Amino acid sequence: MVKTGGENVSQKEVEVFLEGHPDIQSVQVIGLPDEEWGESVTAIVQTRSGKDLSLEEVRIHCKGKLAGFKIPKRVMNISEQDWPVTRVGKVDKIQLRRWVMQKTGIKE
Repeated sequence: MVKTGGENVSQKEVEVFLEGHPDIQSVQVIGLPDEEWGESVTAIVQTRSGKDLSLEEVRIHCKGKLAGFKIPKRVMNISEQDWPVTRVGKVDKIQLRRWVMQKTGIKE
C-alpha cells in the first residue's frame, strides 16, 4: 500500500491498470518518500519495444480512468535484466525500491 496525501493506494490496482497500456510489458508500483505527499506513487516499467515511456504518456493513459491520487507521479524505465528477483523468481520490491532510490538520489 502506498500512502499518498492521506489516501491509501493499492499497488496491485495501479499495476493491473497500467498493464493494459499497449507499450507496457511489465510494471511494478512502489511508494517513494515525498515531502509534500508522504509517499509518491511511482511506476517502474519495462516496455515491449525497449523505448522509454514518459511520465506524460502514463498520465495520459490514466487520466479519467484512475483517481488523480492513484496516477503515478514518477515513472522509471527498467530493462528486463535489471529487475531484482527473489530466489523463487518474483520481483523483489524492497530491492527495487532501493535501486530506484539510488538511481534518483532520493533519501529515506
